[in-house]
Amino acid sequence: DFALNPRPLHVLNDEWYKTLHVRPDRVAALTNDTDVAFVLECFDGDLYQGLEMVVSLFDDEVKHVMQLAIDENKLLFSIYVCALILGFYFGTFRRACHYASMQAEKAREFVGRIPIYAL
Repeated sequence: DFALNPRPLHVLNDEWYKTLHVRPDRVAALTNDTDVAFVLECFDGDLYQGLEMVVSLFDDEVKHVMQLAIDENKLLFSIYVCALILGFYFGTFRRACHYASMQAEKAREFVGRIPIYAL
């Protein structure tokens, strides 16, 4: 199963953020805003859980599409093999029939050359 594990904050700070500039007037506005306070207090990993749900749905859909593609590929391959086998046998049958008719014609010619008194 796929699970999202957030990296620790010190790793993010070391990797991406060298300096962080904060505007004090915006910090005061954020602390006084009830909607932002609700989001900050109620977060508790909802973003990661929601992303995990989206990724699991995406994975399920990819598995379904890939299984469908594999099934269709197997069907097309089996049709190709059947057509190849039938074509081979049809070609062999026609060749055998043509060879048999040629041999019958040769036998007729041979019998036709035999003198009557020898029969």
